[in-house]
Amino acid sequence: MGYSGHPLLVHDLFGPSAILSNANESQLKNWLPKVQNSEIIVTYAQTELGHGTNLKMLETTATYDPNTEQFEIHSPTITSTKFWPGNLGLSANYVILQAQLFTLGKCYGPHLFIVQIRDLDTHKALPGIRVGEIGPKFEDNLMDNGYLSFDHVRIPRTNMLMKHCQILNDGTYVKPKHSKLGYSTMVEVRAFLLGKNAMHIAQACTIAIRYSCIRRQGKIDPTKDIETKILEYQTQQFRIFPHLARAFAYLATGRRIIDFSRNVLKDIRSGRLGLINELHAISSGLKAVITFNTSFAIEQCRLACGGHGYSLASGLPQLYAIVVAECTYEGENLVMLLQMARYLMKKERTRIVLKQDVNIFDELLDNDFWKIDASYKESLDMFKALANRKITDVYDRLEILKKQGKKEEYAWNECAVDLCKASRAYCRNFIAHIFVQYVNQIQEPTLRHLLEEILKLFLNFEITECFADLIEIGYMNGQKLVKVRNELNEVMKSIRVDAISIIDSFDFSDRELDSILGKRDGHVYE
Repeated sequence: MGYSGHPLLVHDLFGPSAILSNANESQLKNWLPKVQNSEIIVTYAQTELGHGTNLKMLETTATYDPNTEQFEIHSPTITSTKFWPGNLGLSANYVILQAQLFTLGKCYGPHLFIVQIRDLDTHKALPGIRVGEIGPKFEDNLMDNGYLSFDHVRIPRTNMLMKHCQILNDGTYVKPKHSKLGYSTMVEVRAFLLGKNAMHIAQACTIAIRYSCIRRQGKIDPTKDIETKILEYQTQQFRIFPHLARAFAYLATGRRIIDFSRNVLKDIRSGRLGLINELHAISSGLKAVITFNTSFAIEQCRLACGGHGYSLASGLPQLYAIVVAECTYEGENLVMLLQMARYLMKKERTRIVLKQDVNIFDELLDNDFWKIDASYKESLDMFKALANRKITDVYDRLEILKKQGKKEEYAWNECAVDLCKASRAYCRNFIAHIFVQYVNQIQEPTLRHLLEEILKLFLNFEITECFADLIEIGYMNGQKLVKVRNELNEVMKSIRVDAISIIDSFDFSDRELDSILGKRDGHVYE
């Protein structure tokens, strides 16, 4: 199958979770077994031709009629056509639909509805429904992304998912306890994407490292008859190894966030609001940072394979095309950074107004999280100081603009680039702390030593990625930077010795990699 995707991935990944998170008890009994047993195939229909991330402006409507106790689902414009949902083009016979809820003449914003779109026997579109495929894409063409529009389609009142909010028979709206409860399923998918992207990096690094151990080009030692393996070149190591280290860091982060999300969603399902704001914020920021860095990592691995990396036979172009899509779906990356920034600014305002030290996201983390191993303290202090400085600087600028008479959204737009930088800085700090804690928990000496080398590589590389900002805030000078770069070069030599063992630990099969260059037996030219 390679990287082209699973045609029922959205149903398998999203369907049960969406029902569990948003359906009341009677709806659970009705819908959950049907979804889990694939009696019905569902997809999630949110994105429209005209709007995606901006949920508030979705145009599809669900208007309640108290006389019939039904909702009328309608697509009033061309731009209200649902566009891009996976599994929609050919596979799904039901959708979990985001639509603007209207009742008793008032709009209550986007809500979730479960709507049948195809006949269960013939699989033909039901009356009033236009549905089909959107055509070829950059990649992922086994996924049947589709379009969908409604022409005054009626569904029962009970097809609105009503765990958190309700429409009574007479049209009365019962609002949810928390405005972000509807985001719970999206948050869960974002948490899943973090670990998934870590494995994408690992796949790309596996291909590039295996190929680099076979490919010979030029000579470091001109006295030898045989050419040098290209993995011996420092430039090749620098192209690949830091991203391999990021794969481990992101894998640790992904596991931690999945644990957070499961606990928070468990609380939500039990009627407790928990830490949904914190989880929504950090999952948004991490999704943006990790998917972007993953796409960069795969491109570097492709370049590391030279001309052969451009061939589809390498597996790298397909992998890259899959990952760049993740920079957009489940929240466009810049929008995700800005969503995280809103939370950061809210926390900073709390710190300023209440004059107390607020450790952002400390509620999400266990008591040992901020206990730092002395050998890593200097690096982590840099990341923490940079994050705090970015946050306070952009907060101060926002306040100055507002005092000058700028409306809040105008001021926000004036600071948008710096707000994104603040979010990225905080994510770097967050990931680094999680990775340090993860390595500190390893007891087996040989494994711990190897992971410590990978951790050193990660920390030094991340410092070089933000050294200009660190110089600006006084945490870095030329002498320190030379030391960091020297340590980075030395640890790459150490990683080179164990590079094959490290990538083999992921245990990818040749079928999973789908790459001539990444074959386990090393026969890359056959």
